[in-house]
Amino acid sequence: MKITIPKDFPVRPLKRNQPAEDRATCGTCGLSWDDAIPTSLTPAPAARCPFEEFHDYEPPKLTRAQKRENARRAGHARQTLEAYAEITDIGEDDETTLCDMLADMMHLLGREAVEGRVFMAAEHYEAERRGEE
Repeated sequence: MKITIPKDFPVRPLKRNQPAEDRATCGTCGLSWDDAIPTSLTPAPAARCPFEEFHDYEPPKLTRAQKRENARRAGHARQTLEAYAEITDIGEDDETTLCDMLADMMHLLGREAVEGRVFMAAEHYEAERRGEE
């Protein structure tokens, strides 16, 4: 995939051998960036490609079984979100509750010293969306 990043874009792709403190590479476009440099698009290690808006993305063709499995996964997440809302008694909308739950999960990952799992989870999600379970 050949993409062009505008010169005024806040994140610059790294050159092939350019040193970086925390090199991250997108599995879709193949571009790399230094995830240790905070920008408006990458305020913290993002586990997402800052160049996504330039991806020429075509949705994957999933089988019915793959679509059902992803719907089942989304159902589990919905149940988890509802349980979290009940446990915390936040009383906010779903979007705020989701953000709070994800933030709390990140606290757990930090306590368990497995922060890199956020990136792995994003990779699993993308693989499942592509039907590469």
